[in-house]
Amino acid sequence: MILIRRLPLAAAVFGAGLGAAAAQQLEPRAYAPSPVDVNIVGAPYAYQTGNVITDPSLPVKDVDAKINALAVFYDRTFSFFGRSASALVTVPYVWAKVTGEARRRARARATCRCVLPRISSAPRL
Repeated sequence: MILIRRLPLAAAVFGAGLGAAAAQQLEPRAYAPSPVDVNIVGAPYAYQTGNVITDPSLPVKDVDAKINALAVFYDRTFSFFGRSASALVTVPYVWAKVTGEARRRARARATCRCVLPRISSAPRL
């Protein structure tokens, strides 16, 4: 009986917390100490190819994708109130070619995008 009385209260507390939930992006070694006054520049590249699985109810089949991704970045470590910190700028660029059959017609699409650049900083405690 007590459980039934507390159930609406528990549901209200749980429901109130749903709107405030937020995600955090974790980076490996984000809080590892780094030497001060170091510049790091890189351009990692990734290539993926393969079949795309689609919903069988859609009029799309035999979809094949070839995706290229390049992310140029610059990272600078510096001293921030006696602690090591870093500032990172990343500019990703993606280009792809997708082929398949839609409504019984062969289709192909090629696209390229410069994704929104990302700027982040992290003090290392």
